[in-house]
Amino acid sequence: MKIGRRALGYFLAATFLALTFTAVAQPDPDSGRSLEGAWQVSITLRDGLPFCAPAGALATRDGLVLAESCYASEGAGYGVWARRDNGQFAITFTGNSFGPDNTVNGKYKVRATVTLAPNRNSISGHYKTDFFDVGGHPAGSTTGTVSGVRIPLEPGD
Repeated sequence: MKIGRRALGYFLAATFLALTFTAVAQPDPDSGRSLEGAWQVSITLRDGLPFCAPAGALATRDGLVLAESCYASEGAGYGVWARRDNGQFAITFTGNSFGPDNTVNGKYKVRATVTLAPNRNSISGHYKTDFFDVGGHPAGSTTGTVSGVRIPLEPGD
């Protein structure tokens, strides 16, 4: 059987389109395996530090983090997250610390490793926070555990 050049072109175009739509229809094996979303995060402090109320955090699709502090003396933290493997993620963010007169009196840096639960709506892990004076010199650190739940969408009435 002889196929004309025009018919062959149509056949190749139809095959390409069919493969494209098939590829688009396939589920992404990594979908949902992300920290993307809004989270309510709690930490357990060590070293006798005072209670820290749960705080909000936002993780964007492209790996950025905005983390609210649980203390009024610390500003929001800005940083990044990256997937490591098997539902494990590394997180780093930094922010300013404030004195009683509301001026910046230092910085903090948080590094955490968390595991995303199989339901993909909760995390748990550990963290370390390093504190620095305004000159950037180390001023102490603390460690603890972290847990969080993804904030679900609740449509309004």
